[in-house]
Amino acid sequence: DSLVKSQLHFALPKHLNDPYDCQIDLLASLNRAAKLAEGEQARKLAELANNAPLIAKIRILARKTAVCSFSSSLLNPVLWSHYSDEHRGVALLYKIPQSFVVDPKTKIVGYSGVEYTEDSLTNWLVSKPVKFDPDYYVSIIKHILTIKGPTWRYEGEHRIMRQRAGRLKISRDFLSQICFGLR
Repeated sequence: DSLVKSQLHFALPKHLNDPYDCQIDLLASLNRAAKLAEGEQARKLAELANNAPLIAKIRILARKTAVCSFSSSLLNPVLWSHYSDEHRGVALLYKIPQSFVVDPKTKIVGYSGVEYTEDSLTNWLVSKPVKFDPDYYVSIIKHILTIKGPTWRYEGEHRIMRQRAGRLKISRDFLSQICFGLR
């Protein structure tokens, strides 16, 4: 469908191939961050951690935000084995313009490279000033959806996040190269 119909597929976190992907314990990260932070930052993180309705809302929104994954590594044979039917598939190289990503009609809420570190959300929470506003909560969700354990680093993954799961029509001009597997 990506090639023939010029579409990207956005999957909900529960449908990703790694069952741990996007399954960050927000409350545990907030509590760890509150213990590591100092002063006003620690107080605000603790306040956020104690707001159960807000934590529940952020969790629900994270589960409902869909992702489309890309790799920056075209020549990695492990990726070809895992994601292209043992080298029998194709890899599609896209050049997606910024204007498409920020167009409100696409319902895209963000894009980012995946971070492959231990306890990334905790570290992010400690380093970013807490703001009790929707933009800060969306930033938390984006971070939840773009962190993975260090063992996945070989993927060199980038993600686009969207408010809606399923297919998104794109211009055929975004496709710049088709690479065939060895088989």
